[in-house]
Amino acid sequence: MKKILYISHVSWGWIKQRPQFIAEELSKAYEVDCYYAKSNRFNSVNGDFKKDNLKVKGFCFWPFERISFLPLSWLDGINKHLFNTYHIDFDKYDIIWMTDPRYYFLLKEKIKGKILVYDCMDDMLEFPYMKRYPKLALYEANEEEKLLRDANIVLCSAKVLQEKLEKRYGFHREMEIINNAIADEITMYSEQGEMLPQNSLVYIGTISEWFDFKSVISSLNKHPELNVLLYGPIRMQNPPKHERLIYKGSVEHKDILGIMNGAMGLIMPFVVNELIVSVNPVKLYEYIYSGKPICASRYGETEKFVDYVTLYSSEEDFDDFVGKLLSGCIAVDRRKMREYALQNTWRNRAEQVKIVIEKQR
Repeated sequence: MKKILYISHVSWGWIKQRPQFIAEELSKAYEVDCYYAKSNRFNSVNGDFKKDNLKVKGFCFWPFERISFLPLSWLDGINKHLFNTYHIDFDKYDIIWMTDPRYYFLLKEKIKGKILVYDCMDDMLEFPYMKRYPKLALYEANEEEKLLRDANIVLCSAKVLQEKLEKRYGFHREMEIINNAIADEITMYSEQGEMLPQNSLVYIGTISEWFDFKSVISSLNKHPELNVLLYGPIRMQNPPKHERLIYKGSVEHKDILGIMNGAMGLIMPFVVNELIVSVNPVKLYEYIYSGKPICASRYGETEKFVDYVTLYSSEEDFDDFVGKLLSGCIAVDRRKMREYALQNTWRNRAEQVKIVIEKQR
């Protein structure tokens, strides 16, 4: 059985995303040791455990980019020293899996002869955090270019993301498009959840600057009977307030189906910027499984869901969806929605990945 060293930028207990899903699925066919960068702010999302072929352990990584007057390469010597204290035996691994170029410097001198995989799930340089720390963005870009050139396998969550990488770094290389998906386990989640306020729209996911608060609050002001509930971690300063805009905090993944079933409708209202256009949205697969009316921002990666999701491009479009939903004028075919969602599971994506890996023999 092949062994994978899986280096993830997402804290394991953070809102469940592509890195956790793929690591879990790969562990059904390989031995997977996942080392994730611990959160420096929320210790509750850190934790080590072992289950079957999956071993999960956090490692310390300090955000030295916040020290503006010293070169990042100097300071990262400390992070490299900290990483080395985990005494990882690189010789025992067949595959090295990277989810973020930021950590490539930690191990690139130790992985000669291994199958190197870069799983690119987002346009990392477009995150608001990168904009706040330009020297980190420059460092990330340099490492990403090296990783793209060195990797045996490059996976991208969306075609547009591949195109952006090729344009940014000025060279073409073979990449595999592995879209995001839905957890097979969702079929076993309880469909009973908390009682939500009447006429509730629900969002489940990270809350940050890309959230389209303007459209949401505009509809709240126009429809006094409407409530909007946001479930997920807040990654921004001073999120807008409204008496019927309710922040519910993070929830366990097993509880999302019950929450979705209690909603009148589900929303994914994003400001379509350079970060968002590269996102193949996990939450739409989950939303579609619920069989509820859904509204999401219109861009290339959401067009493929148009048979199951109402897409909007303006405040007026969003409010039109809300008005029709409140009037009972939106019909959905729950059976077809569930069939579609279950054709797009993480198990299926892992099978695609395994085919790509086995070609490297």
